[in-house]
Amino acid sequence: MTMCNIAKIAVQIGVTPILAHIIGPRDFGLYSLALPSIIFVMMLADGGLGQTLAREPEDQATTWSSAFWLLLGLGILMAAAVSLWSFPLSWIAHEQHLPPIMMTLSLCIVLMTLSVTPSARLTRRGRIQDAAVIDLAANVLGSGIAIGFALLGAGVWSLAAQFISLYLIRAIGVNTLAFRNPSLAFSWKAIAPHTMLGGSIVITKFAESIGRMLEPTFINRRFGAPSLGAYSLASQAAWSIVQSVNNPAGTALFVRSLGENDNAALEKLHLQMIRVISLTTLPATAIIAGAAPRLISDLLGEKWAATAFVIACIFPSQAIGTLGQLYSSVLYARGRTLTQTWITIAYSALRLAAVAIPFGDWGTVPISVAGANLAYFIIGVANAKFSLSWSTGHILRSLWGPLIASAIGAAAAVSLSRTITVSGLEGLTLVLLGAGLSFCIALVIVDFGNVRRDFQMAKLFLQARWPAKRDRAAG
Repeated sequence: MTMCNIAKIAVQIGVTPILAHIIGPRDFGLYSLALPSIIFVMMLADGGLGQTLAREPEDQATTWSSAFWLLLGLGILMAAAVSLWSFPLSWIAHEQHLPPIMMTLSLCIVLMTLSVTPSARLTRRGRIQDAAVIDLAANVLGSGIAIGFALLGAGVWSLAAQFISLYLIRAIGVNTLAFRNPSLAFSWKAIAPHTMLGGSIVITKFAESIGRMLEPTFINRRFGAPSLGAYSLASQAAWSIVQSVNNPAGTALFVRSLGENDNAALEKLHLQMIRVISLTTLPATAIIAGAAPRLISDLLGEKWAATAFVIACIFPSQAIGTLGQLYSSVLYARGRTLTQTWITIAYSALRLAAVAIPFGDWGTVPISVAGANLAYFIIGVANAKFSLSWSTGHILRSLWGPLIASAIGAAAAVSLSRTITVSGLEGLTLVLLGAGLSFCIALVIVDFGNVRRDFQMAKLFLQARWPAKRDRAAG
């Protein structure tokens, strides 16, 4: 799973600047107006059942069949609703090209609902690695399709093709592995307990999605399409990179929590996952932030110049903020969602205020959003202590080494960007490699004890995963 996560980060880092260079800020801005509404409606169509069904025994055929038909009906209904919503939204945002894009993207809502029940079965069976491989394949193929469309001059439609192909390939993959033909039966009584718990999960996702849906609208009205394109590129890229690692880790913690009542064991697992995530997302986002001006000038061109500062603010803060919320998977597994709902509402309100309240100029927006992300981390760590009695000190000690080393890696990226005179992709590669090496050296120096334990854990993992090879080598 870890290798799949690293590969997905590499795909995101590689593909996003390529698409941005070909397409331009205006098309990215238009896409960012359409996407939040689609994601918001997809969240409603899911109904939170993706997580709650993983707790349901698979021999409860009536429950699983009822969930399938409910989700499919909601998906079709929501796809029609979002198509109608595209017309008033286009008037609000002053974008007449919005309706056809949103109507096309609405197909993803139905594709998503067709993936919920087989994905829940894979989660229940503990086949998280299979789901991660499917997700990686969908990201790689979808990115290839997007680049192909972009080179043909499709503009914003290349981004739509990427999104649709992602959900289509994912739906095909999970249904191939875990599809069960639903019976022609529906029982509200069987599905009602899941809708009640799922409803609280939906409220949490609703609070997050409504903020992300309104952010582009306010930015577009205050600063115009070019600024919206810069903000959307940085925000969506950061979100994709961070979630590509956090989502599988959160799912693994959720699955473990379903059958584990030992709070100390879950805290230990949580710390291990925090460590793994921090060793991937923190250096990746920090080094990209440090190299942002060079990355923009070498790969995207001057039309994206305003994006560098936004990337520098949002990328690292997004990674830190999301790390503070990993513990919530345990609360979801135990049906304790109220506190997390209020935390998410507060976070969304902070982000929305950062882009909506007219104080300062454009430069204050990414700084304010970064502040909201850091507050999200602080509140999350505090709630892990309050809700689960987990040690705040243990969480911070697992993070301080990667944080310091990532800061050094970012500083190295800034310095190398200014000193390496080779231009283009070759020069940028040298900057990133040098910054990555600086991170590794700094990590060993400032956090040697934890690094040694990391290698010991990796060795034990490999020995457990390939015992046959180990035995042959011993013989």
